[in-house]
Amino acid sequence: MKALVLIDIQNFYFEKGSMTLSNPKEAVKCTKKLLEECRKKKISIIHIKHNMAYLSGYRLSNKILNQIHEDVCPIEGEYVVEKQMPNSFLGTDLKKILDSEGIKQIIVTGMMSNICVASTVMAAKDLGYEVIVAEDACTTKDFCFGEEIIEGHIVHKVCMSSLKGIYASIISTHEVIRHYLL
Repeated sequence: MKALVLIDIQNFYFEKGSMTLSNPKEAVKCTKKLLEECRKKKISIIHIKHNMAYLSGYRLSNKILNQIHEDVCPIEGEYVVEKQMPNSFLGTDLKKILDSEGIKQIIVTGMMSNICVASTVMAAKDLGYEVIVAEDACTTKDFCFGEEIIEGHIVHKVCMSSLKGIYASIISTHEVIRHYLL
C-alpha cells in the first residue's frame, strides 16, 4: 500500500505570501498532476499543513496565507495533518494514519525541500517506510550563509542529492506516475 504525502503546500509560499519560494507555481503544478493521478487510483492522500498560528505576531489576517493552496486542496476522504515542527511525524498522527492504512511506501511532494520535506523524508526512512520524492513537485527559497546568497534552485538540488539513495528515490513527477502509479 502507498500514500501520497503533500507537505506544506500553503499560500504563504506563493507570490502574495510572506515567504515566497523559488518557482512554487511549477512545484504545485507537478503536485496537482500527482494528486489527480492518485485520486483516480484511489491511493491514500495525506495533506500536511504547517500551522503558523502558534507563532508570535501571527494575525487573524494571516489565516488565508496559512491555508492549503487552492490547486491541491483536500477533498472529502483525504487526511489533513496539522503540525508545528518541520518533521511531519513529530507531534502528529501521521505514523498512526500510515500504519492504520497499511502504508509501506510514501510518495512525497512539498515545500520547503531542505527543511520540512527533508526532515519528513529522513524520519519516514528511519521509521521503515519506502520513500519516493517527486523532486520537481518540491521547491525551496534562497538562503543566506554569511554574506553569500545561495539560490533556491541550488539549495533544492543539494538537498535532493543528499537524500537520494540513502533516504529516498528522487525522481520526477513523470517517473513517479510511470513507475509507481500504473
